[in-house]
Amino acid sequence: MNNHQLIIRNTLYVLIVAVSIMLICGTAFSQSKTENQNHKTPLIPGKPVIAHYMTDINAYNDNWRIKSEHFRPDGPSKGIGGGAQYVALLPYEQMKSNKSREKIVEEEIRTAMKMGIDGFHFYYVLWQGRNDQGEYTWNDIIRTFFDVCEKKNLDFKLTLCLSHPGGKDSADDKINKWALQINDLINGLRDSNHWLRDRNGRIVFMSWHGDSISDLVPHNGAMIDAEDLQTTMKSVRSAYDKLFQKIKVEAMFVYHIMDYPTLSDDTKWQAKYDQYIKAAVDNFEAVTGFVPTITNEKIYKHWAKIRAACKRAGVDYVQAAYIDFYDSKVFQRNKPHKLLNSEKSVNQAKVSDIKKHYIPLRGTENFRLCLQKAKDWDASMVTITTWNDYPEGHHIAPSLDHNYVPAVLLDFYKKNWQIQNYKNQNDIALVTYRKHPWEVKPLIFDIPMSSRIGKISDNEVGNLMDVIEVVTILKQPARVYINKKFIKRVSAGLQSVYIPLQKGKVEVDVVLKSKRVIKLRPTEWITYKPYRTDRSLIGWSSEYNRYTESIFGSYIKLPILDEYVVSHGEPNWKKRYKIPIPQ
Repeated sequence: MNNHQLIIRNTLYVLIVAVSIMLICGTAFSQSKTENQNHKTPLIPGKPVIAHYMTDINAYNDNWRIKSEHFRPDGPSKGIGGGAQYVALLPYEQMKSNKSREKIVEEEIRTAMKMGIDGFHFYYVLWQGRNDQGEYTWNDIIRTFFDVCEKKNLDFKLTLCLSHPGGKDSADDKINKWALQINDLINGLRDSNHWLRDRNGRIVFMSWHGDSISDLVPHNGAMIDAEDLQTTMKSVRSAYDKLFQKIKVEAMFVYHIMDYPTLSDDTKWQAKYDQYIKAAVDNFEAVTGFVPTITNEKIYKHWAKIRAACKRAGVDYVQAAYIDFYDSKVFQRNKPHKLLNSEKSVNQAKVSDIKKHYIPLRGTENFRLCLQKAKDWDASMVTITTWNDYPEGHHIAPSLDHNYVPAVLLDFYKKNWQIQNYKNQNDIALVTYRKHPWEVKPLIFDIPMSSRIGKISDNEVGNLMDVIEVVTILKQPARVYINKKFIKRVSAGLQSVYIPLQKGKVEVDVVLKSKRVIKLRPTEWITYKPYRTDRSLIGWSSEYNRYTESIFGSYIKLPILDEYVVSHGEPNWKKRYKIPIPQ
């Protein structure tokens, strides 16, 4: 080989090495968006169900929002009739014990698995500092989940939901601070088998309100106002690329699409939103929603449009689903976005100071439609909003209000989504309702509410929310009776039945031929005289005993919800609580 040939060979070798290094180090994504264009195989394998986890709402962290005394109207937050309108059952049992943090986390993971959850994505915000000991406290919580999964050999996946990178810092400062925080967590965990990964082995990071990591997006929710959406979206993608480079992981990022135009008929607005959707699918490999209110016909069409855009672009569509939205959280009445977040502020609040938020949903209809779309739209993953955000009412972790109803439905839809030609093996029924009609004025704690989806009339809200819903999943046709009255003959498979709210106890019977095959007797009644505003969804199912014994065992006595049960002429709440009753 002559000198000229040697020089050419060495030059080519250097160029190949240089290009290889650039490909490895120049991006945190192992495959570019272009290379994955129109992929047929989902990037996220196995069709997992991953629930959003509010990182600090657990017994491990002793969070005040899961203390059952805040359910009581005469408890610490008596000025507003109780700072919580749920009782979280896992923490209720755990906080009475001296269990270690590892045991508490293990019980939570095992419970989630029994309820159809394959993993958690942890709410993970950009903190501006650490605690007094210099520790990132949420990292300590999340690290314990990884440790328990490893030690107990639990087939459960974990990742982060990167959220709210707001503030006045520059993008570079945000990236540097977040990288420092994340590296504190993942050092030692980079190769863990418990990360949620795509089929290329990359860690799948979720997101929520994540656009403000870019200098071009001044605050969360401002993306839609960008003059050039493609350029702005590319800046968001670039910022996350830089973040993943700094934490030295190959990553796939699931972009959170905001459902801004949920009820807008403005054609210019819709055209702008179409540009937003296109920018998202042009720049990211997977997209998802968070609280898509699919019950509304316009919103259903809106999300169908997003799914179609994903399909055209070869982008993974991740289906979001949630069971309910009714705030136990309280906001300043004159500042509707100002949350009273601390236990002290809630304990000092009065009804005249506050308001609550809600989304008008009919029973479990929204949850079921969301889950059905996972199958119909061939979603690569389902994300549940949420596992344990009890204060917003969309939790599916065991609680006195929902009573495993979300788990029963998730089990059915998950199997239909994952298993070809699945047919249920058992007869199942569930019932849901609200404690009191929409227009009824509470006797004592009358708290105003505002809709999270814009203006909607009281009549529309009442039509949606003031129903008793019965859902049956049967092997053959049967008859449904509510309060001993024949309502409807239902066919095999999943069917839903609705009637208006009726005062008093709720009794459901499913009759096959002349034999009652299912009997539902929820512990709570419906009232026309509530003592407080309480529009949380009450659920009961034929699977209640099975789930209770599987999760808690037969030796633990759990509380029941029965405030409005009337005995000896008076509802239980009047005898149970020490609160002033208007004459």
